[in-house]
Amino acid sequence: MGVLLFERAAVDEVKFGDKVELISSAGSTQAAKVLFATNAFALELAGLQERAQAAFTTAVMTEPLREQVLAKIGLGERKPFYTVDLPYLWGRMLGNAVIFGSGLIFFDDWRGLRTLNIDEGEAAEVYERLQARIRRLHPALREVKFTHRWGGPICIAENWTPVFERHPESKNAVVLGAYSGHGVTQSVYLGAWAAEVLLGGRELPNWK
Repeated sequence: MGVLLFERAAVDEVKFGDKVELISSAGSTQAAKVLFATNAFALELAGLQERAQAAFTTAVMTEPLREQVLAKIGLGERKPFYTVDLPYLWGRMLGNAVIFGSGLIFFDDWRGLRTLNIDEGEAAEVYERLQARIRRLHPALREVKFTHRWGGPICIAENWTPVFERHPESKNAVVLGAYSGHGVTQSVYLGAWAAEVLLGGRELPNWK
């Protein structure tokens, strides 16, 4: 069985019936089963507009650090970490550089993710606070330089619990997402599970 990919054809509207019709600027297509896995995007199409929120998570990377510096700041064993204070600070190694992440930028409308400029406004302030926080962690980091800054969209639902359920408009559609920043592993595992559900070989989880 072949797989068709439609690039640059964002779905603008969905019509639910015996089959699900997906409508985009490129045209429309019908499917017997549909998986909505758009996470922070298209909350209305997935039926999540009243119970999930889109956000942008931020991260920066330091210059390569000497082994002595890594030992002083507790990263001599190169283990990823989270801090216990909130907003929590996470980190991991990339060569001898350290990637740190913390902080969220929220949107009243998820479409703001499309036009966010990380060098302006609230985003720029979030990055400056993150870098200042890292420099305060340890005297060895006081003058550290940062070489990269970036971020990405995440989706947060009620109680920070992932969404994996039937679409409210159709039993032939499943909604999957809202990983709250932990989607690298969850999306792969739950995506395979969702495929089994759509093929009738497995039940949805009973999350309460």
